Amino acid sequence: MTDIDPELIRVIRLLSKNKDRELCGFLLGTDKYRVIFPVENISGKPQTEFYMDPQGILAAHKLAENLGLKVMGIYHTHIYGSPEPSSKDLNGMQLWPLPWLIVSKKSYKLVYPR
Repeated sequence: MTDIDPELIRVIRLLSKNKDRELCGFLLGTDKYRVIFPVENISGKPQTEFYMDPQGILAAHKLAENLGLKVMGIYHTHIYGSPEPSSKDLNGMQLWPLPWLIVSKKSYKLVYPR
């Protein structure tokens, strides 16, 4: 899998600017990440964790199928601190074994679950 296009990082940061909650969604593409698909974060603690709305998960998969793309990864933001995965992120990666893009204000990290 290829590196992340800096433009996708820029768009995620623009979407998260002045937000007091983590944003989340999917990375869609074929041979590389081409599209971000935001999904509503319905967590009870959205400042420090995310839980994707099930309707948004379904919509992302339907859109990918309709456009001939694949759901290639998950992205979310860390509004405080670094892009290092939290313990909840690491647990989530066991359930969703896709690459995870974590974007903070100053950097980002692409994590490939084992």
